[in-house]
Amino acid sequence: MLIVWRGRGPIALVALTIPMALMTVGLLVFLRMENIGPLTKAALICVPIVLGSVLAGLVCYAFGRRLNSGENTHTLYGIPLQHWAWIYWGIAVGGVILFFLGPSQSSQH
Repeated sequence: MLIVWRGRGPIALVALTIPMALMTVGLLVFLRMENIGPLTKAALICVPIVLGSVLAGLVCYAFGRRLNSGENTHTLYGIPLQHWAWIYWGIAVGGVILFFLGPSQSSQH
């Protein structure tokens, strides 16, 4: 995998460890639980992704705004570090949508 960055752009990749770690914890808890409802299943999967993505976005936004004040010299794949926050927040919105669609779809089957 080719990683292209300038300056401290890899902070966006380091921030990715936050949702990944929380998702792993959620999945480990999910595997240990038995006889849980569809809403709990969706929560154990979606909530860690949403919280982790929001936190990762905050990290990218805070560091990006501070480091790139004036010029965009800290980028990952040509995207300024502070703009990676919007990507992570978009993932969080997707997780919220999945949370609300997941239980309704599984209860219809």
